[in-house]
Amino acid sequence: MGIVYFSGCLFITACCITCVLLIKSRGIRYETSRKGIAGVFERLGYYAAGSAFFRKHYKKTVEGALKILHPAREPQELCREYYGEKIALCIPVILAGLLLAVLIAYNDQKESILQDGNRLRRGGYFDEEQEVELIITDPQDGNSRKLTYALSPRSYSDAELDEFAKKFEEDLPGIILGENESPQKVIRPLKLQDQYEDYPFSVEWMSEDYSLVDDDGSVYNEELTAPKTVLLTADLSYREKFYEVMFSVTVHPKVTTQAEREEESLQKILVREDKKQLQEEFFRLPDRLLGKKVTYRMLDAEKGVMYPFIVLILVLVLYFLKDRDLSDQLRRRQYNLEAAYPDFTEKFVLLFGAGMNVRNIFLRIGRDENLAPELKTELALLARDLGNGIMEYEAYDRFAVRTGSRLYVKLISLLIQNQKKGNTEMMKMLEEAAKDAFVVRKNQARKKGEETGTKLLIPMIMLLGVVMVVIIMPAFLSF
Repeated sequence: MGIVYFSGCLFITACCITCVLLIKSRGIRYETSRKGIAGVFERLGYYAAGSAFFRKHYKKTVEGALKILHPAREPQELCREYYGEKIALCIPVILAGLLLAVLIAYNDQKESILQDGNRLRRGGYFDEEQEVELIITDPQDGNSRKLTYALSPRSYSDAELDEFAKKFEEDLPGIILGENESPQKVIRPLKLQDQYEDYPFSVEWMSEDYSLVDDDGSVYNEELTAPKTVLLTADLSYREKFYEVMFSVTVHPKVTTQAEREEESLQKILVREDKKQLQEEFFRLPDRLLGKKVTYRMLDAEKGVMYPFIVLILVLVLYFLKDRDLSDQLRRRQYNLEAAYPDFTEKFVLLFGAGMNVRNIFLRIGRDENLAPELKTELALLARDLGNGIMEYEAYDRFAVRTGSRLYVKLISLLIQNQKKGNTEMMKMLEEAAKDAFVVRKNQARKKGEETGTKLLIPMIMLLGVVMVVIIMPAFLSF
């Protein structure tokens, strides 16, 4: 039950932290665009992002990117909303992931073979022998050992076997090798049982040499110096019919380590206790082995510890993917600004040639409804700066810096130079800029076409795979 308690404690802790944040966040003023539980999580994230802990970890790069995307707003408020959205995305994942970990751990524990610490649940009457991997721990010195044990299924009484004997129509070949590789190389005990799973026959084994192979499958090869062949005979009885099966095995000398001898002793102890409890639903494991008090746990139960860590990894991935989305927004903004540059330049040259001054040109283009949203926002900020009494050349310089594009920087440099010193060839220089903008438009169109062609390769490759399967599958099926 350890993993259940561990996951449960993490889930309860996460719920408590969420409840505390929910109570404290009720007093903040924050207009959320989402409804229901999503709005609650967004409010929680906004409150948590405003804490001193998160404010210390605001990234300068994130703050700079948000300031570029939303230049009219306060950077601290932008960071709080940004990190609040990231936290709001992570909170439900944490709660749902930990709850799922608790349910999975509880289900694994409920279906586990090991119950109450020392009881192994047997399989049904017709189930196969179960291989149980146990970790036996000595509480005094903390030493643990791994033991793989073959747990026998539940056995029928003699009366029940008589009822099933009428339905049995097949003979018993017998699988007696156990953990041995082949009959020509027998080193470990054989499975010479009185009865076998799914077979109601009574089996009586006889050995040609009981000093090497006993009728219970024990192999005495500790003192054997050379391989020796032993003939085994199995008498199968079914009502009045009898079958005789003869089987030859070659016993080889056995070389064992101290660990193997200890494991063999443990196996014998468990087998002896197992036979005593064959009629019971649960096999109660002995409290002491080899003179030491031991405890048990299932080997695969340790896998449940990974669930909370998987949740943590998922949360971290979601958290940092938000930064990637921010980078994508910056690239998309830059692309849209450069894509709008040719039209912007053409309109600027046209209005300048009509006799309009530079200030009014910027204001006139900024009112164009067909303008790209990113450029429209920057022109609106430029109009605000001009309306606040900032010097024109300084307002234009701020506009160029905010765009972050060398195309706009070059154009604004021409305008500032003309405004400070005067330039009679300004119109000619603007026409050259318009020609450069036309070249930029052609390059953008060519680049867009190349990107589209590259994206089309994916469905083409998929279609090629389908065609290959259609052609090759009949050839394979013909064989």
